[in-house]
Amino acid sequence: MIKKLVIFFFLLSFSFMSYGFSFSKTFNNIESFLSRHNVFSTSKEEKTSEALEGTDAHILVGSKKAQLKSWNTKNGGQVYFVKINELPILDVRVIFSAGSAYDGSKKGLAALTNNLLEDGAGELDADQIAEEFDRLGADFSADASQDMGVISLRCLTRQSVLDSAIKLMHQVLVNPTFPQKAFLREKSRTLKEIIAQKQAPSILATQYFYKKLYGDQVYASPVEGYENTVNKITREDAIKFYKKYYVERNSVIVIVGDISNDRAKQLVDTLFSGLPAGNKPTPLTPIKPKTQAINYHFDYPSTQSYLALGYLGITYNNPNYYAFVVGNYILGGDGLVSRLFDAVRSRNGLAYSVKSQFDIFQQQGPFYITLQTANSQIDEALNVANSVLNDFIVNGPTEEELSNAKKHITGSFLLKLDSNADIANALVISGFYHLPLDFYNTYCQKINEVTSDQIKKVFYDLVVNQKKVVVTVGG
Repeated sequence: MIKKLVIFFFLLSFSFMSYGFSFSKTFNNIESFLSRHNVFSTSKEEKTSEALEGTDAHILVGSKKAQLKSWNTKNGGQVYFVKINELPILDVRVIFSAGSAYDGSKKGLAALTNNLLEDGAGELDADQIAEEFDRLGADFSADASQDMGVISLRCLTRQSVLDSAIKLMHQVLVNPTFPQKAFLREKSRTLKEIIAQKQAPSILATQYFYKKLYGDQVYASPVEGYENTVNKITREDAIKFYKKYYVERNSVIVIVGDISNDRAKQLVDTLFSGLPAGNKPTPLTPIKPKTQAINYHFDYPSTQSYLALGYLGITYNNPNYYAFVVGNYILGGDGLVSRLFDAVRSRNGLAYSVKSQFDIFQQQGPFYITLQTANSQIDEALNVANSVLNDFIVNGPTEEELSNAKKHITGSFLLKLDSNADIANALVISGFYHLPLDFYNTYCQKINEVTSDQIKKVFYDLVVNQKKVVVTVGG
């Protein structure tokens, strides 16, 4: 089915559709996620007798250190395990490079395939799977984004419950049956959701922005695809996609909770038992920037207009990442005190809401400004937004703005993790995107090292070296 996490993203940010995604009970976008989480630090301590072969580190949980272990499975899957014994709960994530970036011409295939995993496995149908997880008191979900296909489990660590829950999760992962009736039902629901999106100008604005920014490259289409592409997807397409991408060598598995290292190893072996080794997919082709500016308007019978303007952004390994984080916060990332909010809304009253944001994927995600305003004010609002951006790239932030931004960003980078699930989600990001184990440990330090000149340079280079994409939807 169309997962509620996908629908949630269509409602974010004054209903502008975000092309990022969040797991059920997990994160919604990369930067807000990072600001909520703790730090990793590498460890030189000796391994205990239970230690598994691989890399050791620590993750701080409040004032305590919990050991983080990382190792490879025999067929090349990457495992991250943190033992937390505060509560008898276990969180498991199995992540594959199997998001919509791998759809090819069949847009929506990755999401539809992922949605079908829990609709039948082994001899169980969708209702039986749901009833069994419910009987065990376990939460299970399957979700897809641009980059990832994920299955998630949270359950008690009591042996009888954990054994049964992992066994059922294994069935869903290794033996999905893709029943024809379920396939038709999920396809129908997907099509209804796509049709419903056409009634929301805010969603259309971001869809058109992504399409114009990326053209025929990855990330151009919504995760759930288009009406015409989904109509052409067959059950056999979903099975083929599953067999190609849901393989051990293409996986990252994250385990957080109250079990031993040896038990974690057994759990991994159980989950991957019978799953083909397979191969990693061919790396995604780097994004090519636009060669000419685009200004696109889509007529829609509404009293409000929705605008999205922007450029290609960055990836995690960009050396200017931290300057970009701080600069975006000052420009439009913090709604009430940002440059854009002050100029567009507070001083000129031109928009109900305005912000800047960037999404991070395996290849360049977008950096863009969004706003909503009356039809009669859209041109003036666009001019003011452009003026603010141009001033920012020429003059950069003030020292006061820079200081306040650093205090907010580092202050909200909490030194306490809320739950096992938060730790698991942090490891999903660091594992999937191949971040160094000290990424979180050095995050605040590197934020505090950012200078005004660095911010000015990174935004100047981004804007001057690219062609702008502007999309408006409204009357």
